[in-house]
Amino acid sequence: PGNLQPADTVLPGGWAATGVGLGTAEYTKLTAGENQVTLTDATGMPHVWQATSGGYRPPADDDGNLILNSDGRWELSDDDGSSIFDSAGRLVEVTGPSDAFNSAATVYTYGPYKSGSDVVRLRELRDVRGRVVRFAYGNGGTTQAANLNSLACANTVAGAEPPEGMLCKVSYDGFARAPGAAVPATDIGYSNGQLARIENPGDTNLRPTADFVYNG
Repeated sequence: PGNLQPADTVLPGGWAATGVGLGTAEYTKLTAGENQVTLTDATGMPHVWQATSGGYRPPADDDGNLILNSDGRWELSDDDGSSIFDSAGRLVEVTGPSDAFNSAATVYTYGPYKSGSDVVRLRELRDVRGRVVRFAYGNGGTTQAANLNSLACANTVAGAEPPEGMLCKVSYDGFARAPGAAVPATDIGYSNGQLARIENPGDTNLRPTADFVYNG
């Protein structure tokens, strides 16, 4: 959507990323005040929860339950699932609606996309079978070494660095692969700030690839 803030965008303009956390988490930030808590959604819109004698009263457009846990983390639960925020108000975990009360749920983990950043990105998702999907993003510098998931983002198009904060690699650990083979991954390449190539998992010399050319 056009009203997403740059910090909430993981692909260049004209492209959309869907799914929990890929620019679409319901709330991305929490700010605690003396008598209220503000939850900021993915569009930058604030939603204010007023303190009451028994907890926090949601705004008119929400019906969730917000609590402060003993470990200093905040938890919001509603019909859409649950979201966990750390003591600094950063989104760190989301559980989907069908899994909210299921200990075997797929867990979505969030964190800064690079060291020293306050911008939160979906870092990984993990299921009960031990399979893990990890996400890496351009950091405005040497992506080969600096992303927090230790994934080397491949500069597949003319050596171009991914734009700051843009999705550049997705790896699939725990999925079927040949003995001794590397962890399969999707590499996302950029040219002049535009999405230019997607290379999906496959044989080393025969990876399904899509290239993109833009007019104007």
